[in-house]
Amino acid sequence: MYKKLFIGIAIVILSFGCGKHFTSSDLSKIDSLVSAEKYDSAYHEVLMINPQAILDPEDKAHYNLLLTQTSCLIGKPCLSDSLIDFSISFYEKIDDNEKLCDALYYKAELCIFQKDYDQAIALCKKAEKLANQIGNSHLLFKVVDSIAYINGICGNYDLELQYAKQSLEYALKAEKMSWVASSYCRICEAYQILENTDSAIFYADNALECIENADTADLPYYLNTIGFAYLEKDSQKAKEYFEKSLSYKPLTRTLENLAWVYHMEGNEDKAYEYWKQALLAEDNVPKANILHNLLQYDLEHHNIEGACERLGDIVSIKDSLNNVLKDRSIQKIQQDFDEKVVQERHERIVFKWTTIALALVVIILLLLSYIQYRRHKARILLAEHQMLISNYQSEINSLKNNQEGTEQQITDLNQKIIDLLEQDSPRLYNGKMLYDQIMENGTTVTWSQEDYRCFIDFYKATHIANYTRITKKYHPKTAHNIFFLILCDIGKKDTEIRQIMGITQEAIRSIRYRISKNAKK
Repeated sequence: MYKKLFIGIAIVILSFGCGKHFTSSDLSKIDSLVSAEKYDSAYHEVLMINPQAILDPEDKAHYNLLLTQTSCLIGKPCLSDSLIDFSISFYEKIDDNEKLCDALYYKAELCIFQKDYDQAIALCKKAEKLANQIGNSHLLFKVVDSIAYINGICGNYDLELQYAKQSLEYALKAEKMSWVASSYCRICEAYQILENTDSAIFYADNALECIENADTADLPYYLNTIGFAYLEKDSQKAKEYFEKSLSYKPLTRTLENLAWVYHMEGNEDKAYEYWKQALLAEDNVPKANILHNLLQYDLEHHNIEGACERLGDIVSIKDSLNNVLKDRSIQKIQQDFDEKVVQERHERIVFKWTTIALALVVIILLLLSYIQYRRHKARILLAEHQMLISNYQSEINSLKNNQEGTEQQITDLNQKIIDLLEQDSPRLYNGKMLYDQIMENGTTVTWSQEDYRCFIDFYKATHIANYTRITKKYHPKTAHNIFFLILCDIGKKDTEIRQIMGITQEAIRSIRYRISKNAKK
């Protein structure tokens, strides 16, 4: 019960201003970091955003995509499908094929991580279709390269080769040499597995010409692949590439391949040493073949006694694993106890601070109530001023229809409006200044949100009928959208609106689309 209370209090406190203020430009900044291949920085920036502060569905879809994308790019994929599923659903709804393609691709990456290859290939094929429609080489490379990888994992080497060649075309078109190197190596590997050694060596040589552009983290894998291509025709050259690969990182496959080179040379002792190193390498590669080679070496060189010793080592490993499991059960008991002690201490500390937190919440609520009261009074006063101005304006319009004896009355009413604006309602006076500025084709480039609201308040006071008609028909949700509708209502054309608001025609279409979604049916 205490835990629920504490969580509730924490949420209340956080809702009153904790966390970084979110704007759509934050997401654009992250996009720029991803484009610059600064993936760690991009991921860090995503984590700095409070998702609770994102209210717009488009921003939410973009955020979810970026979180999934950056986590995959740094090798720590987000395991929640619900985030990227929201993005996919949203981009399908608004027909944003480019972002939808990206979202499908990164969901496929999650499926690959979870070894759900059936769903991964289905998602990649959908993404491939969209990428072809868009004609974006970057998207096409990513999607097709993943399809090649999945086929390779599943043993479909002919399809792996087919898609790897496609990925090479897109990599060359995009002029990304690191992608080109990756594609050459994938093609090389596929040909070698398909026992087409000449083709494998051809692509290995091509990979060597652009391998300097590859990421350092990928070099040990690429060099092992190139060495593997030469394994049958030139074992010495293969050995050179394997050794160079090991200088970057000891991969199981590289150690196993190098052991095989020494085995073919008749240097069984050296092969045995590399097989032992391969057995200890930690990269989740199956060790069955390595164990088989080690046992065979023991049988051939140490006879039955040596093999028994090897088997004894395996039994020892088994016993040590059992001991580890026992130790872990003991550790579990201690861990449970320690956690209980820590939890009790934590509850005491939290209970101590709960009183302070509750006091802070009460103070905050009182302050908010007072602020709301002041705002309510201000709104009532503003409404009164708007009504007075609206009435004066109506009288002026009526008097303008008369032929004689009305000029002085109109002048008096206009003076009343000016006096009210200058003396009693600075907000409406500011709105009038902004309104006059717009009527003279000024711009809103330097306007704040408050400026937009002041303009709207003045327009409502002087054009109440028009304002009421606009808001009832379109139900605009933001001051920015109301301002746009007012510009349209007063007869401003798109060219004038672009100049006034400092936006593009594409932005105008986007605003109209959002407004039309809320229009009264």
